Amino acid sequence: MAAEASLMRRGGSRLRALGPRDVLCLGAALRVFLILFSFLQDAYLKVKFTDIDYEVYTDAAGHVLRGGSPYDRDTYRYTPLIAYLLTPNHVLFPAFGKVVFANADIVIAIIQLKLLQGGSGPRPGEESHPPFLVPALALWLFNPYTATISSRGSSDSVSSLCLMLMLLLLERGKILAAGFWFGLATHIRIFPVIYALPLLVHLSDDPLPRSGSGSGSLIFARRWGLQQALRPSRRKLGFSLAAAGTCAGLCLLCYRAEGQRYLDEAILYHFGRFDLAHNFSPWFFIFRNVADDGSRRAMGLAAFLPQVLCIFYFGAVKRSSLPYKLFMITLSFVTLNKVVTAQYFAWYLVLLPLVYPELRVSGALKTAIGLWVAAQVNWLFWAYLYEFEKMEAVLPLVFLSSVAFLLSNMLVILSTDKCYKKFSYLGKVKTTQKDAIEYVTKVKERFKEKPSVYKKFLDILKRFRQKTIDTQGVVDLVNSLFKGHKDLLLGFNAFVPNGYEIPVTEPKGKGAAAAGDNTDKPKVIRKRN
Repeated sequence: MAAEASLMRRGGSRLRALGPRDVLCLGAALRVFLILFSFLQDAYLKVKFTDIDYEVYTDAAGHVLRGGSPYDRDTYRYTPLIAYLLTPNHVLFPAFGKVVFANADIVIAIIQLKLLQGGSGPRPGEESHPPFLVPALALWLFNPYTATISSRGSSDSVSSLCLMLMLLLLERGKILAAGFWFGLATHIRIFPVIYALPLLVHLSDDPLPRSGSGSGSLIFARRWGLQQALRPSRRKLGFSLAAAGTCAGLCLLCYRAEGQRYLDEAILYHFGRFDLAHNFSPWFFIFRNVADDGSRRAMGLAAFLPQVLCIFYFGAVKRSSLPYKLFMITLSFVTLNKVVTAQYFAWYLVLLPLVYPELRVSGALKTAIGLWVAAQVNWLFWAYLYEFEKMEAVLPLVFLSSVAFLLSNMLVILSTDKCYKKFSYLGKVKTTQKDAIEYVTKVKERFKEKPSVYKKFLDILKRFRQKTIDTQGVVDLVNSLFKGHKDLLLGFNAFVPNGYEIPVTEPKGKGAAAAGDNTDKPKVIRKRN
């Protein structure tokens, strides 16, 4: 999360000067460079750039080409689809899989862009994009974890792409297609099953609100409550059947092709897994010091309890948007998992661009992220000494570093939850001319005893149409003009681009005495000669 800490600062003027297309091109160029650099590091340095999993995928693909099974390769514990996908590693060129995974990263960013834009481009007279858009995309494209994970040859970007397609299709109301991609993601990686509860909460047939947080949006609407999850609906039935049918169908096909080996290696292994090799989770050291396999399995099952509690809280109790629910559930699940590797970070980082606009980045959150980075660097130092320098005596220090990393993750979770904004306007309903007329009429009625306020409001709109003030200037003036009128400010937010909404902090909406008295100057656009 080192990139997150820097990109969350307000001084990202250079990033904001770029457009979304520029950021996408730079993100693609970064991945091309990393893939080319991997050949150099693999050839000359002790620590290889290419992930060991990529070698496992490639070996399994070789067995497939020779008429064998991908499970003929020891430690291959994935769906056979990954091995089939990477057979061109042997036929075309060895880095084919890396190119596929890196391209998946770029497609993911395009989907994030569409979701953050609400599926439409800028309105006439608006800035080309909201101020949060480019920094949000950069959190994915230039994040050192996500860029290197796909370039090193990890397949996690494939399952992440499936989940992003699910969110995009949910937002567009294509429930069956969304269920298909969720089923495929779950087949590729089992962990998306933890999203069942928040998905059931959001797949309600209840009408979406036309004002307030995430109004008009299926995924950005803020929902909560077990009753929402348990209440039957057409959306839930369609999504569940499509997802279950896809996942079960693919599992059946793989079982018919590979037999019991598929069930043992790709599914059952992950439920009873306890890893004795050192990793970011402190559980590895505990399992090393417990000799009985039965006790290890019992402890492993008990480790699911705090994960289940987090799923219940963020999935049903916390009132939030669907991306925020998925992000926090994944972050807490990975933090508390029995095995934690750097690849798992991509599971929640793919959701960060969708959550970033909903966060109020505080000093406490930046400090938590800084401690998270420091804890990881500390762990990597001791792990390097243990693994590459063969210093067995530092293993307890690796364990203590894992404990410190766990605590830093918990601090990030708590700090992030405290920074979740009360209001968000991502995915709001598109306004019509009728909506605008109704709003202007409401303003006129509100200030019928103060006609000067209404005239000032009309003058602001006129100056905006004449392009003598920009969007931020309009927002500043209206905020001053309607100060104390919470309902008018919330209503006005429906007409401004994402990222320019007026933060409403007034507890009540009756402050007419103060309206029209503030003379703050807007940002004026001066024409160049």
